[in-house]
Amino acid sequence: MYKLLLVDDEYMILNGLKKIINWENMGIEISGTAKNGQEALDFIREHPVDIVITDVTMPAMSGIEFVQQAQKEGYRFHFIIMSGYQEFSYVKEGLVLGAENYLVKPVDKSELLKNVESIVEKISMIETSNSGQPQQFQTLIQEWLNLPNVTENFVTEMATYGYTIENERYTALIFKGLEKHHGFLMDLVKKNKQPYFFFQEDIFMIVFRGLKYELRDFLRQLRELLKEADFKLGLGKTEVPYTEVAHSYEQAQQVLTLCSFYELSGVQQLKRLLASLDESEVPQEISLDKLHHALTLGKMTTIEAEVQAIFTLMYEQEMTPSYVTHISFLILADIYRRFNQADQVAYQEALLEISTIKTFQKLQKIIETSIKQVEREIDVKQFSPNIQHVLQIIMERYRTDLTLKEVAEQLHLNAMYLGQLFKKETKKSFSQYLNQYRITKAKDLLLHSDYNINEISEKIGYTSTGYFYKNFKNVSGISPRDYRQQFGNEE
Repeated sequence: MYKLLLVDDEYMILNGLKKIINWENMGIEISGTAKNGQEALDFIREHPVDIVITDVTMPAMSGIEFVQQAQKEGYRFHFIIMSGYQEFSYVKEGLVLGAENYLVKPVDKSELLKNVESIVEKISMIETSNSGQPQQFQTLIQEWLNLPNVTENFVTEMATYGYTIENERYTALIFKGLEKHHGFLMDLVKKNKQPYFFFQEDIFMIVFRGLKYELRDFLRQLRELLKEADFKLGLGKTEVPYTEVAHSYEQAQQVLTLCSFYELSGVQQLKRLLASLDESEVPQEISLDKLHHALTLGKMTTIEAEVQAIFTLMYEQEMTPSYVTHISFLILADIYRRFNQADQVAYQEALLEISTIKTFQKLQKIIETSIKQVEREIDVKQFSPNIQHVLQIIMERYRTDLTLKEVAEQLHLNAMYLGQLFKKETKKSFSQYLNQYRITKAKDLLLHSDYNINEISEKIGYTSTGYFYKNFKNVSGISPRDYRQQFGNEE
């Protein structure tokens, strides 16, 4: 028997509710009554119930306040709200809390009966995941999500429950934090004829059956139902065959982690997912070329703008936390390498902080703060016209066997004088600067191209691959091959 609590400050209403329906025939026992929200709260603390029918406006504590407090304390029940008049604010608050319906007094018997029958059906469906044959089916669904290789035996077992899984397409979905909205979710999966789902504490998982346009429609329905709900959502690869459901589920788990990293709400994630399903967006690669150019010229406003553009792109593409952390390391290293008169202790502290941060916004804040700190610590000025010409030549001709003598001749300057001026302004010799610039370009090619090491060596101006290896390791601390293996697949 399901346990029911009736809450209303009018005795006649309570008495009428006891008699309006044959509760026992519906498998329901009236466990108690309460004259206000506080009495109701005290009651459920001692006697947990499955269903509550409550008035809104009552002394001491309203029906809405009672449900809010009960949910805060961890009590879960299905509930219907009643009121003597229709008021949208009550309707809205009740639905946000997960109310099954909002009934206007005097309550219509047939309408109340229909709502109670719906609640009983929902409770029954949820209970099927905890007893008898349906529990075995739920276990089978969980196995499916974790099977790297789906066997013929699994297909046969699914067929015993009346489901042929071979000729359909699937997408794994994970919802976290919707335990207050099980009723909505049950209605939705039933409406969309989705049989493969189960609840597990605060997690609700669905193996969605259907094509991309059907998934899009399902997600739009979810967006309307959960406008103000606080939840997280993970969606895996779409339209996969039954043999790849575990892979889709693994991706959904990764997306759920991304939601936490980017601090996205479920509603925000739904908006992004619908946009990506509509547009089939192709992720872009992150290039630091424009940042390197800005660093070369030493213009702080341009540097800040390029860093902002990089983080905006990573946020829009929801790149993995490890990749975002890696890019953050590179940006910070490039900034302090360019402005090497800046505080190196602050640099080391920022590096350590980046390695421990768990959210995107905090990582971005560290980089932005570091740029501001560097800006304060140094007297930032543009290079002299002659050195700006040298830097421009390096950017244009680094792929060639470039020498200081050639550059000096092009600028009609003495080579020794130009070398001294270059080192005075950049804090590096011409050959050191050219070498570091080439290594920076090599890193981009290692991450964003399929060229082999020999080809990259030639493309950035080295005539000897061995010399390139040596210089790369001196600048980066690891070999080109190790760099590609460590960072090349982080996107």
